[in-house]
Parts: sequence; structure tokens; C-alpha cells
Amino acid sequence: VPAPCRKINSGCILLAPLKDGNNCLDDTGRIAPVSDGCAAMQLQESDMRDGVIVLKHASNGECLDNWSDNDPTTWGFHACHGGDNQRFRRKGEEICNLQSCFGVHPWTPRTSR
Repeated sequence: VPAPCRKINSGCILLAPLKDGNNCLDDTGRIAPVSDGCAAMQLQESDMRDGVIVLKHASNGECLDNWSDNDPTTWGFHACHGGDNQRFRRKGEEICNLQSCFGVHPWTPRTSR
């Protein structure tokens, strides 16, 4: 269990594609079955108070990145640089970037490998 997620109500989340609740982003950023394990992530609000959210892997602090390839299914974790491909915003109960939205769900050790 990643250190930031060890406390009750830690705020650790998992991200799931909106059209398929049986999948989530895994530790590499690949969209995979929940049964294979989901990455524990944390939301970090921008210091600029501009509504921007950065999604960080709870184990290593790397940012969720869509590789700038215009493919809404390719994701990974990369050093945080603040580029558009690492910037997200809330849209109701969803977290979205310019081309994709994810459902946000609580992460538990049962949803990890």
C-alpha cells in the first residue's frame, strides 16, 4: 500500500474510463481490468487557484500524462511538468482533460495488485 494511502480517508482514488466501470488505470497508466489492479492516485489542486488539477501516482509522485498523441486511450506516468497533457479539471463527478474524462472512485488495497 503506498504510504500516502495508509491512513483512513487518505483521499487516494482510482480513475476509471467512463464507459467501462470494469477497467481502471493501472500502475503503468494502461487501461486494464480492475481485477489486474488499479493505480492509487492523489488529486493535487493547482497553486494558481485556476481550477487545474494534477493527478499524481501515490507511490512515486509522477503525474498522469496522455503522451500528447491525441489518442484518448494512451496514458502513462511521467515527471510533472505542468503541460496541457497533465492538466485536468473537475466536471461534475468526473475529472477531464482536453480529450478524455474519467470517473473518480475511492482506492482501496482491494483495488490494487
